[in-house]
This record gives sequence, C-alpha cells and structure tokens, in this order.
Amino acid sequence: MITFLYIMVFMTLFLALEFYIADIIVAFKHRREIKNNRGIIKSLKEQIRQQKVINKI
Repeated sequence: MITFLYIMVFMTLFLALEFYIADIIVAFKHRREIKNNRGIIKSLKEQIRQQKVINKI
C-alpha cells in the first residue's frame, strides 16, 4: 500500500514538472515573438517620423 502511495506521489510530481517545463518553453517562444513585434513597431514609428519630415519639406 505504501509503495502505491509513493508511486502516485512520484507520478504527480513528474506531471507537475512536465507542465512546468512546457510552460517555460511556451513563454520563451512568446518572448521571442514580442521582441520581433517591438522591432517592427520601432521601424514603423521611424518611418512615420521620416514621413512627417518629408511632408514638412
């Protein structure tokens, strides 16, 4: 009976660890996407700034 409890606890911990690792991987991918989006936004802002300068001329 005690071995059964040990096995159940071990399986639960293993599942928790698995979900934790999967969450880290997903968060890392999203972080990369967010960095790319920030770069795109910066370049668009720069284009708008340049367009305003051209319009003033």
